[in-house]
Amino acid sequence: VTACEQLILKHMAPYLECRAKKEMIYPFQGLSCFHRELEQYYLTGEWEREEGRSCVIQGMEAIGFHIFDSYLCIAVKTVHDVFISKESISKNMKRMKNSVMLTLEHSVILIVNLSGAGMEENQVIEDMRSFLNDSVLFCGVSTVFQNFYDFPDYCQRALAAIRIGQKMNYTERFYLFQEYVLDYIIYEGWDALPFNVALFGPLKNLIDYDKANKAHY
Repeated sequence: VTACEQLILKHMAPYLECRAKKEMIYPFQGLSCFHRELEQYYLTGEWEREEGRSCVIQGMEAIGFHIFDSYLCIAVKTVHDVFISKESISKNMKRMKNSVMLTLEHSVILIVNLSGAGMEENQVIEDMRSFLNDSVLFCGVSTVFQNFYDFPDYCQRALAAIRIGQKMNYTERFYLFQEYVLDYIIYEGWDALPFNVALFGPLKNLIDYDKANKAHY
């Protein structure tokens, strides 16, 4: 570094320091707003204000989420609904950079971006199984969905997996919604979740095809 370059760096240092602080502080503030607005949207099904929707869009951009990526909701609960913190989950989970964590109904909900993580559903499930081996937690997993704004319905699906799974097989601690969907319908009925959420797999694909192509197969 030449003497001239040293002089330039000396004068630039305070500006670079301020810039670094800005880059560290403002994204954190934005993500705090992001989580708060997502929790509000989960509870009400609508944005409390237009600024809230903008905050969520900015948060998604900051963490590399896109509306039509593939997502998976995972609910984590303790016995007797004892409070569980997001920190206790995040420090023990792998690949957390591709998920968002919310605290809902005495549970921690993970919204995992499968597209962003470059992972398949079964890889995430195996991660969760490994995590549960060293804990006393219960876990429910939704099915995959492709619209981020549908996450409230799929959070409910993950919570329902635990609720119904514990009734049907209380010795287990890991429940997949798709394995308990028929029991769910028997215990809680179609009306407990939107029709499209209770359906999955080939039948849902066929209904979606009919809707998109105005067909009646």
